[in-house]
Amino acid sequence: ELYVKDTMAAPASAAPVILKTSEEGQGLRFGTANGAITSSRLTGSRGSGAIVQRGETLSIHLDGTIAAEVRNPEFVVQLRDGRGYVLYGTPTDPADLRIERTASGARVSASVEIVANLGPGDYSFSLGLVDRHGHSVATVLDKLVAALQFSVAPDPRATFHGPVDLQGRWRRP
Repeated sequence: ELYVKDTMAAPASAAPVILKTSEEGQGLRFGTANGAITSSRLTGSRGSGAIVQRGETLSIHLDGTIAAEVRNPEFVVQLRDGRGYVLYGTPTDPADLRIERTASGARVSASVEIVANLGPGDYSFSLGLVDRHGHSVATVLDKLVAALQFSVAPDPRATFHGPVDLQGRWRRP
């Protein structure tokens, strides 16, 4: 399921947006010619697999390339439910991004750990590589929608319902 934000064209003044070929035909991919996510890997604290347990720590490692004119590269990771709704998103902090300059641009890499306090169901991570121009302004260099997919197994001990365990606790007044 696609959302308006995922399919909107960039303003005419921005770098031209191109539809990119997604590997293995999985998900939507778009961006500019100035950057690309070259690899992504999702692993869980209990191993790698498409099924994870509630509360398991998930690690995402991203590698990419950027053109020389990209000044403020940033990876963005979004957790989405099975219908595509964004449940959580986080960008890299500049200090967390490894940048290796090359003659034609640079290689970038970063990792993030996220605790999967989630209800049972299907989820995915959408991945982005952007050139940050300000607090709310960025050029999308590469975006992969539903790039890393996984399922959370049912947990009979769960005391919440819905997609996210916010770890609310009842107390007597």
